Amino acid sequence: LWCSEVDGPRQWRLEFDVRSATQTDLETHEGIGETHGIVDEQLTEVAREVIRSVFSPDGDAKPAGLVKQLGRALDTSRWDWSPSLLRRIWDILMEYEGGRRKSQQHEARWLNLLGFALRPGFGLALDDWRVDQTWNVVHSKLVHGTPMVRTEYWILWRRIAGGFSARHQWVLATPQLTQVRGLHRRMTGGGRGAKHDFQFGPAESIEIWRLLGSLELLPVAVKIELAEMLLDLIPK
Repeated sequence: LWCSEVDGPRQWRLEFDVRSATQTDLETHEGIGETHGIVDEQLTEVAREVIRSVFSPDGDAKPAGLVKQLGRALDTSRWDWSPSLLRRIWDILMEYEGGRRKSQQHEARWLNLLGFALRPGFGLALDDWRVDQTWNVVHSKLVHGTPMVRTEYWILWRRIAGGFSARHQWVLATPQLTQVRGLHRRMTGGGRGAKHDFQFGPAESIEIWRLLGSLELLPVAVKIELAEMLLDLIPK
């Protein structure tokens, strides 16, 4: 269903929260995102064409220039894209999810823009459903397990961490806590000579720490432990 201008060409898609996985239909959602208005569907189609040119099976545009291409096509900086436009970009990226399989560059760019379009994981109606869908499609399902792709994987989760339940945050944190503890033991002499699994490069390591710092629903004792380990590791 669409809402169209009587005396003009613009139209807006009407969205209804009828997905059983969400609770946002219990009352009217009036988050800050809605105050920015609803995106003109013409802008959505412009964004769709740019994204299609990169991620469709016959698309030949380079993924590295995707954000700049979108900025030129939409005639505005990405920092000025409205929340409703960002969520429509998320919709389109999910439609072309198969395009991330084309190369590691494609998957890295897809993950990066997906997280940017859904950040901070809440603020608009249906965001709980969007976060849940993102989790189902992406979590532990990378196509190209290269450092470039893994780094964008951590950035994606950090950007939308505010929309996760405590359970999801704990699932994200648990494997990283094991690795960080092993690194800490080795670097502080508590596990000298012992094998540890923390094999990430500097860029990826930074994003893992930033992700852990963004998981605000972790138990307080775990947060304190992380802070103490980080203080020990910084000088080293």
